Amino acid sequence: MSDSQRQSATVSDSHDSDGTIRKQHWQFSDGAQFASKWVLRRAGRADSVTLTVTDNDGASSSTSLSF
Repeated sequence: MSDSQRQSATVSDSHDSDGTIRKQHWQFSDGAQFASKWVLRRAGRADSVTLTVTDNDGASSSTSLSF
């Protein structure tokens, strides 16, 4: 895959000051979903992604990115 044919993302900037991150959930606008610390996928019709991280206490936070 060339760079123009792939989308990649990572949760490397995510942290939990009083515990640990237990789950990551990626939701792309084209319906694709992933549960991992990083994603590499063939570029499709997605024009945005939402990442939700959940910590060891069950607290969660989400952020979205358009591309």
